[in-house]
Amino acid sequence: MPPSSSPGPLPAHETKHLPLLSHPFRGETFHLAQRADGTTNGTALWLGAQCLAAFLADTLKFQKGGNGNAKQTRRMRAVELGSGVGLCALALSTLGWDVLATDLPPVINGVLAPNVARNTPHGYPDAERGRIKVRALDWTVPPEQWTWADPHAVALHGSRPDNVLRDTEQAQKSGRVEVERDANILGPPFDLILTADTLYAPEAVHPLLRTLHALASAASSSSSPTSPAPSTSHATAASTSLSTPNARRDPQLVDRALADASAVWGFTTERVPHRRLARALERAGAQWDKADWEGVEIWKLALTADGARSGER
Repeated sequence: MPPSSSPGPLPAHETKHLPLLSHPFRGETFHLAQRADGTTNGTALWLGAQCLAAFLADTLKFQKGGNGNAKQTRRMRAVELGSGVGLCALALSTLGWDVLATDLPPVINGVLAPNVARNTPHGYPDAERGRIKVRALDWTVPPEQWTWADPHAVALHGSRPDNVLRDTEQAQKSGRVEVERDANILGPPFDLILTADTLYAPEAVHPLLRTLHALASAASSSSSPTSPAPSTSHATAASTSLSTPNARRDPQLVDRALADASAVWGFTTERVPHRRLARALERAGAQWDKADWEGVEIWKLALTADGARSGER
C-alpha cells in the first residue's frame, strides 16, 4: 500500500485522554481503544510503540503468503512482548506477518483483544494480511514452565485446564523445540521478537531479558528447513531479530538492561541510528517536533552462538 496522504499520527502524549484514537498507518487507519484507569501502564498507547511501528513499516518489505518463495511453507512470524493496545502487532499484520501478540490478562481483556478484533477485517485476503493471535505471557514464569499447546496462554501464574498438554520440559530435555499442535496456534521459531516501552521498572529487567533469551534460543535451536532468514538487516545466530524501542526516562535503567543483555545473556546490541528513525517517522507522516520523540531509542539485539547455547546464568 502507498503511504497515506492524510494527516499523520499525533505523538502519544497528546492522545492519552482519548478513549478511542485513530492512528493512520500505510493508507489505512487503526482505531485503538485505550484506558487511563491507573490499573496498568499497558492499556494506553506509548511513544516507543509508535516509533517502532513506523520503523518496521520503513524497514520490512511486504510479505506475501508463503513469503513469495516456492520453498517457503509459512509466513514470516513475529512475537511481541507487552503488546499493549496492539499497534505494532497490527502494523506487522498489514505487512503480511503472522504475529503472536502477548501481554497480561488485564491488558488483553481491556484493550489488546478488542483492538485486534476491531481492526481485523473479516474476509481479508490471506495474501495481504497476516494473522494475529493473542495469548498471555507472564515474564515472571520461568521458560521451563511455558507451554505452546494452550491457545490462551504461553505462561501464566495460576491454574490451567486439565486438558492442556504440557510437555515443554520433556521437549527441552530431548533437545528439540516444541512445535505447534494446532494450525491456529502460533509458536516458535519466530523470525522477529519485538517489545516496546517495556523498560520502566528495575524488577522487570531480569524477567524480560530471560524471556527474550528463551524465545531467541528457541529460534536458534530449530532445525526446520522452513525457517527463513530474518527480514531486518541484522542476521543473527538465532535467526531472529529483536527490536526494543524505549524512551530514556531512566537512562541508568536502560544502560543496565543493555549491559546485562550483553554480559549475562549473550546478546550483541546495536542502536538504530537517529537519522534512520527520523526518516521512518517522516515517511510515516509524523509531523512532530524534535522534542516529541528525540528521547526514543530503538535497539537491535542479536543472540550470539555462545549465548544461544547457554541457559540462565
